[in-house]
Amino acid sequence: TVAQAAARAGLQRRQFERDFRRLFCTSPKRYATVARVQQVPQLAWQGMPLARIAVELGFADQAHMTRSVTEV
Repeated sequence: TVAQAAARAGLQRRQFERDFRRLFCTSPKRYATVARVQQVPQLAWQGMPLARIAVELGFADQAHMTRSVTEV
């Protein structure tokens, strides 16, 4: 979570978010979503069912994963 990453960096959550956005030009949440979406095709090519991919990558369900993929 963002709070855990901030704690590891020794920063308050909001300061971590500001610094992250300044350095990477995106929010930590958006960065994490894009990183998860990038893993979808790799797992699909390995033959993993989409519903299982959604669970493995931490999406609420397959529909949530599909919306995120479409959005990204």
